[in-house]
Amino acid sequence: MPDWSYQTIFKPLLFQLSPEDSRNITLKSMNKLATIPFGIGGKIIEFMGHMTPSISLRRDLLGSSISSPIGLSGRLDPELIGTEALSNLGFGYIELGPVTLQSESTYDGMTRDRKKESIKYSSMYENIGLSKSLSRLNNMQPLKTPFGVRISHAKDVSIEEAITELSALVNSLSSFAAYFVIDLRENLRNEFYASLNEINKFKEILSQTNSPILLPVDPQMSTHTLISLINNAIHVGIQGFIVDEAVSLGDGKYKVDKEVKDTNIEMVKFLHANTPPNFKIIASGGIYEPIDALEFLYAGADFLQIQSGLVFSGPGLPKRINEAIVYDNQNQNHDDQPIQNEYPKNQIHSSKNVSWVGFSLFSLGILLGGIIALYLGLTQVVLSYDEQFLGMSKEQLTLLFSERLIFFMAHDRITLAGTMISSSILYGGLSFYLIKNGVHWARKAIITAGMFGFLSFFLFLGYGYFDKLHALFWLILLPFYLLGLKDKNKITNVDACSNLTNSRAWKKNQWGQLLFISLSVAFIIAGISISMIGMTSVFVKEDLKYLCLPPELLNQVNDKIIPLIAHDRAGFGGALLTEGILLLMISLWGFKQGAKWLWVMLLIAGIPGFTLAIGTHFMIGYVDVVHLTPAFVALIMYVGGLYFTYSYLILNKGEHIE
Repeated sequence: MPDWSYQTIFKPLLFQLSPEDSRNITLKSMNKLATIPFGIGGKIIEFMGHMTPSISLRRDLLGSSISSPIGLSGRLDPELIGTEALSNLGFGYIELGPVTLQSESTYDGMTRDRKKESIKYSSMYENIGLSKSLSRLNNMQPLKTPFGVRISHAKDVSIEEAITELSALVNSLSSFAAYFVIDLRENLRNEFYASLNEINKFKEILSQTNSPILLPVDPQMSTHTLISLINNAIHVGIQGFIVDEAVSLGDGKYKVDKEVKDTNIEMVKFLHANTPPNFKIIASGGIYEPIDALEFLYAGADFLQIQSGLVFSGPGLPKRINEAIVYDNQNQNHDDQPIQNEYPKNQIHSSKNVSWVGFSLFSLGILLGGIIALYLGLTQVVLSYDEQFLGMSKEQLTLLFSERLIFFMAHDRITLAGTMISSSILYGGLSFYLIKNGVHWARKAIITAGMFGFLSFFLFLGYGYFDKLHALFWLILLPFYLLGLKDKNKITNVDACSNLTNSRAWKKNQWGQLLFISLSVAFIIAGISISMIGMTSVFVKEDLKYLCLPPELLNQVNDKIIPLIAHDRAGFGGALLTEGILLLMISLWGFKQGAKWLWVMLLIAGIPGFTLAIGTHFMIGYVDVVHLTPAFVALIMYVGGLYFTYSYLILNKGEHIE
């Protein structure tokens, strides 16, 4: 459920349901995908969103290696039904819980205010209890994402009883916990914090586990109480604080929203100034946009935790934050901020790799091939070796069957030329702008699309005609493609992004991205369909209506005519499939705020493809409405995609939505 589908389709639908129903439907459906055996589910999620953080974001969280400083609050998944899916969204760690010995419901449930982007809880301690939590954790596939475990106790118990329950939870959950968060309820928390040194049973908890212990901090806590807590916590061996997002509304009710951000940032600043350097601060509260996360990091937070922001901004939020941090480190200078020491600049390999040269030559070869195919389609159409295969000249074909047969063959070759030229522009743009700078997703896109391009050559097995020029073309391209495969170790960068806000331009871009993804899927389906038609029936009924010739007559006169036509048709289908795959990967992974080159590349690439695909039909008089409708629908999607992405990519607009 990437942002381009969540913001445009799923969020409007899910927000018609109750918060509980929408949460459960989302988490269960995502987890069904994530748990497809053999790691296939995780790979599908990664393909859809390319969520893996840059290697430059790796951190040490209290002894656990994590891929990103961004974590997820356990309160988003209290029943542990979506944990495996959520671990694939770019989070460095996931908090589980709060877990209590016995299960606890939300009583009056949750309420959601879409306009204010807030959620109110009748209880912040909803969970399925220790027994079911252990069962679900034991049944999970092994995850690379470490868990922090928040534990709590039953209502209306004494401190001694609460600590006894916490001790049992620590004993049961230690094997899963990279760290524990000891979360006492509101009526006990202040008393507990004030007497940490005096509670011997609590010291026993510290000795029961090797997992570090953190304490949650209420942003509204007074300075006097906070100073006392810091001193006591350091003394007993607490290793960090987590600044909570939830704000108490009284009667056991809480809310989470944007409004707490400024208060929590001030709390982070205070903690950063009054705790030792090795004391970790996890910040949460009002992180709805990448800029919110950066503000917390500048304030001195070591790690971040997202909760309600994921609900309202979408599942792409951790990825956007990760990319914003990388961009910030590459382009800004915060000498007066502690973040600079924590987030080293990502190294760009620039032109030191030769891969981009190989793929650039590969794209140039496809461009030249497309131009040659266009020239032949507009002039000669039937080549000498085609005539040799048929045993008939172009003139004889015209006399026997009319010019329409030649026009029909020309239209296949011209549309193939348009697809090749368009693809070459996409290959070239990725090579020059991304692979040259070591961005690995672009390399993956070209390798995958190129592989399908080479494999499409073998479609001749289905239509029984070996095209010598086609074979020579791919043989010439092969060395350049292989050169592009070199320097794999130098192409490891995740491209950064300057997007910081949920701006109008960003939201419009989700629609544009959806249109381009839909267009690429349409290309893939059309490419497969055309290839299959080329290898089987060859003609559709609109073709026969235009030709005014039954296939039986063509076979009766010369049984090699249909294989000749079929090889062009199947070749065009293979080229369209390849372009669709390349466009799909660009649309899924490449839309970054201010990427003007990407918008211009898509604009230029679409012009020859649509002009030749549609124009050739009018040129030869093949203007059947049914036949041309898919092409015009695709054109509308293409123009719409350019329109909706213009502000985000070209104007680089990042205005905030109030």
